[in-house]
Amino acid sequence: MHPHHPLRFFLWLFAFLGVTLLSTSSFQSKKNPLQELKNVDLSDLWLNTSMNDLSAGYDSYMLAKPIGFIGSKKERFYIHISQVQKNPKNPLQYLVTGKTRVKDVVCPFSGQFTLTKAEVIYVTQDESMLNDQLIRLEIQVSFQEEKSHPHTGTFTGQMLTYIYRNPQNIWVAGSFSAGDRFCLHQTKTTWKSYDEKLEEICHWGIYRIPDCGDLDQGKNKFTVNEKYLKNGWQVYHEVFQSNHDNAEKWQQTLREFNRAWWSKMRLCGFT
Repeated sequence: MHPHHPLRFFLWLFAFLGVTLLSTSSFQSKKNPLQELKNVDLSDLWLNTSMNDLSAGYDSYMLAKPIGFIGSKKERFYIHISQVQKNPKNPLQYLVTGKTRVKDVVCPFSGQFTLTKAEVIYVTQDESMLNDQLIRLEIQVSFQEEKSHPHTGTFTGQMLTYIYRNPQNIWVAGSFSAGDRFCLHQTKTTWKSYDEKLEEICHWGIYRIPDCGDLDQGKNKFTVNEKYLKNGWQVYHEVFQSNHDNAEKWQQTLREFNRAWWSKMRLCGFT
C-alpha cells in the first residue's frame, strides 16, 4: 500500500484521536477540578514576587507588573496586589488587598477573587508541567476602593487565567495560546463610583490587556498605539523603544517605570 494511501491515513487519524480522547477523558472522569482546587492554596498566583525557594532547587517564578486601561480614552490604569489570603470560610474565595493608580492618584482597595469555574482544556507531554494538566480558571473579581476620596468606587467583573503545576508541584500561571504564551490573568471589570455618577470599563492583564481595541498595536507583545501616549502611556512607550540615544533620559524613564508607587502611605493621594 502506498504510504500516503487515504485508508492508512484515516486509520492513523482514528488511532491518534482515540488515544487523545482516552487520555483527556481519563482525567476528566475524576473529581471536578473546581472541587479539587478547594484543597489547594493558590494565593501566590497573583502576587508580583518570587514565590520559589532557589536554595531548594526551585525555578525562579515572578510575575510581570499588570498593565491596564480605564475609560473610553484608554487612560493608563495601574494595579498592585499586595496580599492574597485564602478565605477560611470559603475554600473557593481569596481575600485581596492592594492599590490602584490612575495618573498620580493612588487608592487602597480590598476585595475578593472567587473561583467560579475550572476546566481541563489541554493535556500534553510537557516537561514543564506535572501530570500534564493545564486548567482554565474563571474567577469573579470584586474590589472596593477606600471611600475617603471623592473619585473612588468599586470594580466588578471576571478574570480568565490558566494554571498548571510545575515539576516542583507548585501552581503557576500559564497560557493556552501557543501563539502568545505570555497572556496571563486577563481581567475585564466595570468600575463604578460610589455616588453612581460615573461608570467606566477597566481591563488589565499581564503582558497583554483583553479587549483593549486599538490601544494595542503589537503582534507578539503589547505595543501602545501612539495616539494614546498622552493618556499616561508615554513612559511605558519610551521604556520599550530600541533606540536610547540619551542615556540620562533613558535612566530617568527607567526609574519612573520601576518606581514602587504603591509604597506610599498616603491614602487616595498623589504619588
